[in-house]
Amino acid sequence: MYSNLWTVLVIIFCFGCGREGKVDKGAGEEKTSKPRMMKLKQASAPEKDESKETFYGHDGQIWGVAWNPDGTRLASAGQDGIVNVWDAATGEVVKSMKGHSDAVWGVSWSADGKLLASASQDHSVKVWDIAAGKARHTFNQHGEAVRCVAWSREGLRLASGGADDKVRIWDVATGKQLESFKMGLHQVMCVAWSQDGKRFVAGGEENDLKIWDVEGKKELRVLKGHEGHMFGLAWSPNGESIASGSVDGSVRVWDAKAGTVRHILKGHGSQVRCVAWSHDGSRLASASFDKKIILWDPATGKEVRTLTGHSKIATGVAWNSNGSQVVSSSAGRTLKVWDVGE
Repeated sequence: MYSNLWTVLVIIFCFGCGREGKVDKGAGEEKTSKPRMMKLKQASAPEKDESKETFYGHDGQIWGVAWNPDGTRLASAGQDGIVNVWDAATGEVVKSMKGHSDAVWGVSWSADGKLLASASQDHSVKVWDIAAGKARHTFNQHGEAVRCVAWSREGLRLASGGADDKVRIWDVATGKQLESFKMGLHQVMCVAWSQDGKRFVAGGEENDLKIWDVEGKKELRVLKGHEGHMFGLAWSPNGESIASGSVDGSVRVWDAKAGTVRHILKGHGSQVRCVAWSHDGSRLASASFDKKIILWDPATGKEVRTLTGHSKIATGVAWNSNGSQVVSSSAGRTLKVWDVGE
């Protein structure tokens, strides 16, 4: 008899140990959650941080980064709605520009480095006077979230793309909209100008890229091949190639004139958020949700180097003027500067 009672007590005790200790308070009663199986994961060692410097300055994720033309300043786009300008050598925030009421998705420098454009979830594009630290223009015509912004090479025009499925072209001197193009991409996530400023390429929530003639106001070509929507676009300095980064995890290098794929670059383990050419066009960098930055030789399609160190997804990447360094942004609230010179 005592033996059987002991067995019952052991069973009750073990069942009680297997129950989760959480108590949820409902409508006038307490409910103990049901037992659940827990799968234990073996902790993986963090990857080596190969960056030269790590900069902190945003109260939230950083969604984009750009290096100014002379290599002395960085600009970052924050989830906190702030556009920061940094001293590239020291990591000091020299300007913290507030004016957006929601997340900033992208930033782009003018050719002379005196102005900076930002695209925001608050439906606006702002053009900032860096010396004054104030907005010179605010464009609200998208009416929905603005996902990307890019300055033309001559520095006179600005292109922006948004959730309204349009690329809009702006005259920065007058603050007036010059053109508005309906893209058929559901929403525009990325845009880049050609070297001569006569064309732009846009990508979005479709698998295609579209090249448009600005003066002719017509679609020139559709580039097909990606198996997911686009986050990153960059036109090469010599105007001959376009690089694209996609949710499908690949980077593609396209012949800009023929519209054919030159190389499919596979090395990332997750979606590619940003791509950037070095200023001489000899290297290509990509940033991915796999937390890595990969440098590529666009002529051969070969991976040159992988940069590790981010603890959260990498969201942006940019080169300095002489190609000796890259900077990357992260959802971990950091910028990282990397020495990549030969």
